[in-house]
Amino acid sequence: MKALSQAKLGILCAALLGATSVSAASEAEAPFGSAAVSTMAVHNPELAYAAEVEASALEYANRYYAALFGNDIETLKKSHAPTGWVYGNGRAEKSVEDYLEGHLKPELPMLADGKRTVKNQVVQASGHIAVVTTSADLSFVHHDEKIDIESVETLTLLHGEEGWKVVLVHSSSRRAKKGH
Repeated sequence: MKALSQAKLGILCAALLGATSVSAASEAEAPFGSAAVSTMAVHNPELAYAAEVEASALEYANRYYAALFGNDIETLKKSHAPTGWVYGNGRAEKSVEDYLEGHLKPELPMLADGKRTVKNQVVQASGHIAVVTTSADLSFVHHDEKIDIESVETLTLLHGEEGWKVVLVHSSSRRAKKGH
C-alpha cells in the first residue's frame, strides 16, 4: 500500500472530521482526487453548502487575482467594497481608492509582465464571510533588475446583494532566498 503524504493525510482527516474547508496545493495532493471530497459533501447537506460557498469565494478571489496580474484596474475597482481596508508589508493604506489609484495602478504593468506561481491556497467561509489565503512566488523585472518574491496574501470577502466584495486585503512579501 502506498503511504500517504502528510498533506494528503491532513486533508483526508479534515474531510472525515467534517471540516468545511479542504484544500490542497495541487490536484495531486487531494486524497483520492477531488471527487472524494465532493462525494463526502453530498452526504452532508451543511458540508455541501459550505463547499459551494467556499468554491464561489475562491472563484471570486481568483478572478480578482487575474485582474491584479492582468493589469485590469477597472475590475479591481469593482471588486472592492467602498469601505474596506488594505494592509501591506507593515502599513495601512489611507483608503481603498488611494491604494488602487496611488499605490497599485503604477505597479500593474510590472505585475502583468511578471510570473506568479501559487504554492498554496486555502479558503474558509462562514455565512456571508470568506477568507482566502494564498501563498505564491512572484518574479518580475523592476528598473532592469529581476526580482523574486515570496508572498502571502489574504483576501477577506463579504457576500451581499451585489455578490462577493473584497473588504480586506492583507499582503506580506519578502525577497526569495538565493537558489529558491
